This record gives sequence, structure tokens and C-alpha cells, in this order.
Amino acid sequence: MKNILIAFLFLLSAHLCKAQTSAVYSFGDSLKACVADAGFIDVDGNYVMMGRRANVGNLYAKFSPNHEMLWSFVTPSSMAIQGWRMFQTANKDYIGIMSTGFSAFVIRISPNGTIVWNRTMGQITSLHDGFEASNGDLYFTGGTTNGAIALRLDMAGNEIWCTRFQAGVDYTRGFAIEPCPDGTIIIG
Repeated sequence: MKNILIAFLFLLSAHLCKAQTSAVYSFGDSLKACVADAGFIDVDGNYVMMGRRANVGNLYAKFSPNHEMLWSFVTPSSMAIQGWRMFQTANKDYIGIMSTGFSAFVIRISPNGTIVWNRTMGQITSLHDGFEASNGDLYFTGGTTNGAIALRLDMAGNEIWCTRFQAGVDYTRGFAIEPCPDGTIIIG
């Protein structure tokens, strides 16, 4: 019985290995570490991701449902940036949220891979989450050295307001932000 079970597991594992895609992508020199930080499946079934490449910059890429690379690019950066979240807007643009620990960075990318805008917030040390409101404004949460923040940008990436609040003794930044039906937002 033990031999039959081992043979079955071997055949099952061989079948499962064959079911996996053979698509593997390299983003340049293998000696430079590439790390995928955040990604999601968009409304068209494409996989959109962002990450970082050691000592080079921030990496962005989009793959079709058939694993074909549709576009990729790197934005130069001298700092190590952690990508926290990506999401899609109502007009199908992509928003990427990143932080260095010294500043935060937001990028808006069109569906064809063109940078619409990018913003660096020098006084904000981290951004972790965000969403798009029904009017197209973007809301984010993160933190500064003095406490958690809520940030609102318009569709063009211009700051409308930034509110700092003391979140607690051991909790100095927001990690999640969600809209409520009554128009308020919840930060956790």
C-alpha cells in the first residue's frame, strides 16, 4: 500500500508540475536583485506589478492573461523603495504606492504603460494603502515621524489636503484605508 501511495503522489506531482506555466521573465542583469513588491489582476485579466531593482530603481510591468509581457519600465531611484500597493482607477489607470522610510511616492500609469504623473511626498515617510473615490480623487494612508496621516490627491496628483493624527502609543502610521457609504473614511 505504501508503494502504491508513493507512486500515486509521484504521478500527481508530475501532473501538477506540467500544469504550471513555462513563462519566466528576466528584467536584465541577474546579478542585480529584482523584487516584486505588489501586484494585482486588473479588470481585463492582466497582471500588473511593481517592484524594485537593487541600486537601479522601481520596476513596473504588465502581463496579459496568456503571460505575455505587454510593457515594462524602470524609473530611476537612488533609494530603496518598498512598493506597498497597486490598484486600478475607474478609467483603467494604475496607481502605485511606495515608501522609502524617508519619503513616499505615488505613480499613476496609463493602461498602455505611460507615466501619467508621479509625486514624491518628502514630509510623509510612508504610504501603505489607498483608494479612488467616485469623483476620481485619491485617498491614501501612511505616516510621518509624528503620527499617522490621511492624504487626498485630485485626479492630476495635486494635494488637496493632508491630515496628521495621533494614532496611538505603538501605532504611528495607517496601514489600511476604506471609504464608508456615508462619505467618511476608516483608517486602520
